[in-house]
Amino acid sequence: MTRRAFAVCLACAFLSFLPLGAAPARKSPAFDGTFVNSTAHDLVRTEATLTSGKWCGELPETIKPGQTASFCAEGASGSAGGPQGSVTYKIGETGTTVTVSFAVDESQISHSQSAGFTSNSFRANIAGVDDCARSWRGTPHCVCNYTFTITPNR
Repeated sequence: MTRRAFAVCLACAFLSFLPLGAAPARKSPAFDGTFVNSTAHDLVRTEATLTSGKWCGELPETIKPGQTASFCAEGASGSAGGPQGSVTYKIGETGTTVTVSFAVDESQISHSQSAGFTSNSFRANIAGVDDCARSWRGTPHCVCNYTFTITPNR
C-alpha cells in the first residue's frame, strides 16, 4: 500500500467514528397545483381558503381560456401537518363554479385532492405526482404536484 492510499484509509477510518450531524432542516410539506382552462370561458376566482398552512404567493384572479395558472401552499415550517384548503373559480357566466380541494398530511404521509362542480356541464381531469415517504432516518416528507384540467362535458 502506498503512503497516499494509507493516508486516505486512515482519514476514512477516523471520520467513520465521528457522530453524525443533525439532519438538515426539511422542507415544509407542500402542494403545488396547476389549473388548465380548456373551456371557452374565463375562470374567475371567487374564494381561496386555507384551514392550515400558508399560500406561496398570489393566486391568479382570472384564468383566460386556453391559459394555465399555478398556485401553491405550504405547511408551517417544522410542523408535521401540511397545507389544507380549497380554491373556487366561477366559470364565466355559466352559473357553474369549480372548487378544487387539497390536503397534505405529512405525519400520516398522505394527501388528497379533488374537484367539485355546481353543475354537470364541466369536468376536471386530475393528473400528477407526489413524493410522500419517510427518509432512511424516519423523517417524513410530502410534496405533491397536481394539474386540474377544466373542460366542458360533451
